[in-house]
Amino acid sequence: MRLSQPNIEEMRAKNDVKGLIKALMKSDDIRVAGAVEDALEDIGHRTSKPFIEALRDKDADIRSGAAWILGNTGDARVQGPLIAALKDEVGAVRWLAVTALGGIGDERAITSIGVLPTDADEPLKQIVADALKQIKSRYQGVF
Repeated sequence: MRLSQPNIEEMRAKNDVKGLIKALMKSDDIRVAGAVEDALEDIGHRTSKPFIEALRDKDADIRSGAAWILGNTGDARVQGPLIAALKDEVGAVRWLAVTALGGIGDERAITSIGVLPTDADEPLKQIVADALKQIKSRYQGVF
């Protein structure tokens, strides 16, 4: 018995970020995953509001997915919520927030990323180093 497929287009039309992220996490069908990712990116390019709200969701998968999409938009205006996500109790959310900030590449994120405690988190140390390098490379000669 096959489970019913999520109505991705309906969720896209409703900007149902949480529903799309949940569908992405539950699906093992690569076609569904690709369609969901396309829908999330489409919403992210139109509006960041549902993703910013999702950064405060109780579900860590939702918060992680929101950070990932916000980074893909490249919109420097979402830095504040992503910087707040650096304090998330779940490592994956922090990692994706750092990655998103590095991808956005705005130098105003350097201080927040640079002071992030990484002592007990080896993967985060590398992610922080990569993000700082990515941001600084955009501003050659400035730093």
